[in-house]
Amino acid sequence: MTAVNLEDITAVVAAAIALLAMLATLLVGRWQLRGALTQASAALDAVTATAARNHDHWRRSVQRDAYVQFLVAVTEVERVRYPRNEEDTESSADAWPTAEEALNQAVTAFYILRLESPDLSDVAHALLETVDKFTRANRRHAKYLRAMSVIMRIERETGTHFTSARRALEELQQVAQSTDAALRQQQFGPTRRTAAAALGRIEALTSDYVNALLSEMTSPSDIAGKRTAVREARETFLEAARQRLEASQ
Repeated sequence: MTAVNLEDITAVVAAAIALLAMLATLLVGRWQLRGALTQASAALDAVTATAARNHDHWRRSVQRDAYVQFLVAVTEVERVRYPRNEEDTESSADAWPTAEEALNQAVTAFYILRLESPDLSDVAHALLETVDKFTRANRRHAKYLRAMSVIMRIERETGTHFTSARRALEELQQVAQSTDAALRQQQFGPTRRTAAAALGRIEALTSDYVNALLSEMTSPSDIAGKRTAVREARETFLEAARQRLEASQ
């Protein structure tokens, strides 16, 4: 009886030890699993953070490239030069096709910038508008200068002085710039027709040149003012782009 009890006790103790060993193994395994999961989570966080940094860097590079592309395109529009006298003119070209192409490229660059950085759309569009106004005024003023060069060449070669035409242009300019609204309304039409008729008697002047002379007298191109507006708009855009890039670092 005693021997049986000892065997039973031994079996129970062995079973208890085995159970404790199994529990210890499970506990150690759980700790190891937790450690492995913690390490895996940390590794995943590191990979995610690296991927996020790489993505941010890529986005910043794309945006910077869009800004640069837009500025280069705008500068190309400004760099178009129009012939300002007869000697500069090849056939009847006035460089406008080149300006149109440059403007189209600037518009394309603007839409790329708008896609990549919509928060800069307003300042970019303001710059594009001022450049467009500048280049159109520059073209019109250059045509006026070419027309004047035709008159001066004829006067120089023939000794003829188009006094009546010059006087008519001066009178048109005075009326157009008058601060008296009633005077402008009353005299502008007749004065413009008189100037147009005087210029029309100069055979070497095309109708395009006549219109350029009349337009400059009635609505000056103001190249200096428009160039200043472009410079200010560019500085505004550069500052906004700089702040945007700094914020994305």
